[in-house]
Amino acid sequence: VLAVISVISLLSISAFKIVSNAYGVFKMTMATSEIKDLQKAISGFYNYSGDYDQLFQEEDVYKTLCETDKVAPNQMCIKNGTSYILRHRLSGNVEITPSGDSKSYLIKFEGLTNKNCVDLTQISWLDRKKINIYQIDVNDVAIAYFPKRADKGFPITSATSFAACNKKENSITWYFY
Repeated sequence: VLAVISVISLLSISAFKIVSNAYGVFKMTMATSEIKDLQKAISGFYNYSGDYDQLFQEEDVYKTLCETDKVAPNQMCIKNGTSYILRHRLSGNVEITPSGDSKSYLIKFEGLTNKNCVDLTQISWLDRKKINIYQIDVNDVAIAYFPKRADKGFPITSATSFAACNKKENSITWYFY
């Protein structure tokens, strides 16, 4: 009886780990989709005039993205009183701000574990016809640029990702134009 219970326990633990890993992969896939969907939606909706003035002149950017224009993915919009906050699938906050001028903006994912940070820095941005990315920062330090400048460029190597994602809670900022 003890042997049967031991075998059943081992099988249960193994099944739990497999399901847990599969759910982790699912969440990472969804987070990757969220950053790409958010970027495409913002660029497509607001860039028709050549800049992002319309979005960043709004008093409540997140309410505009979630409720007024319905540009942000629904699962990211969390109602906070009369306003909204954005949260990514990995349970961290999302910030969208202009980056110095009205011609570009940044999207920042906060609260990432080391593994999630490394995985998200490895997103393929090779389809540059639809995605206009020009820089990636990890923990507020630039790790890659488009076009290639100095010794940093795309694709980002695994060694660069591991070295940059070295905190307990990491953040990634993508810069788009």
